[in-house]
Amino acid sequence: LPGYNDEPLHLHYVEHLASGKRWPIFEPTGIDSVDHLNGAFIHPPLYYKSAVPAYKIGEFLHDGWGLYMVRLVSVLYGIIAGIFAYRMAYILTNRRRIARFTLAAMMFAPNAIVFTSLVSCDALLICLSVMTLYNITLCRQSRSNDIRPVLTAVFLAAAVWTKLTSVVLIPLILFCAPPSAKFRQRLIQVVKLSITFTLLILPLVIWSMANYGYPYPGGGVPAQAEYLPEEAVGVVGGAVYHPVMAAKIFLRTAAMPFDSLWGSLLEKSISALWLLAWIIFLAMGTVVSTKQKNLSNLLMAAIFLMTAAFIFRGLFHFQVEFRTYAPIFSVLAILTALGYERLNLPMWFYSVLWLAPFAVIPFL
Repeated sequence: LPGYNDEPLHLHYVEHLASGKRWPIFEPTGIDSVDHLNGAFIHPPLYYKSAVPAYKIGEFLHDGWGLYMVRLVSVLYGIIAGIFAYRMAYILTNRRRIARFTLAAMMFAPNAIVFTSLVSCDALLICLSVMTLYNITLCRQSRSNDIRPVLTAVFLAAAVWTKLTSVVLIPLILFCAPPSAKFRQRLIQVVKLSITFTLLILPLVIWSMANYGYPYPGGGVPAQAEYLPEEAVGVVGGAVYHPVMAAKIFLRTAAMPFDSLWGSLLEKSISALWLLAWIIFLAMGTVVSTKQKNLSNLLMAAIFLMTAAFIFRGLFHFQVEFRTYAPIFSVLAILTALGYERLNLPMWFYSVLWLAPFAVIPFL
């Protein structure tokens, strides 16, 4: 599925590092500029560095295979994310049925499929975010040892080194202790985690200050005009085309309303059909979780932080995308699984609900 999700930009970053060049500095260019492929340079380098060995192996085997090898790296990150989401759901609910449906919701939601099958730093972001939340869950369930807070800090720092949207998970370190823990124990856990996390991201902060004058990559760089809210009115987007009908159907189904808030009414309506079904499950799962305080506090805090960040970002940047929620995909999957079980509808109903958009989209 070439070109989807700005894949050429992300692949260009991998090629840049594979050629022996240093961590690049982002400079904004127009979408029609010959330098537009530098657009992914605004991201931290961890995903791209991790993909370099696979890219080199692919190119060594056959010219052009580097792309497919890097895609396999994203698939691997997606599989790991699914495993940890399954474990996290089982620890929280102690029910394998919920854990299995969490795995399905995590792995087969359209956006998750897209971002864990193409060249995109979102694949590693999803993986590291789940691993972070999994370790926080273990700490909260009193199943941790002295190394667990350190591992939490390592995975959280690695997520920040992958994509900056993961910073919304930082306040969740307050949950790295059992609810019954004394204040002193909570404080020790938070301090230990905070110090480790700070030391791990310090090189990123120093490098960004030296190159951008801000403590994060791309700081101070003005947004491109086409992404400013006042310039984006009337823009036609969201329509994803591909010469192969099956790919076209899949891609356009995956383009949720949050992926592009503009476009034709029909496209938004069909996307909204899938989204509405998911929201029903999610809402029901949220109701179920509120009856279990040990379960709901962490999940609700994650959703609140991510939604606040989503709204704040949308005020200044018109590239409002559902993948902004990537750091909490596992939380959404768990709540969806709880809602699925609570509604207890026949399987054929879920199948029709899921497949209905696919039946209509080819005629748009």
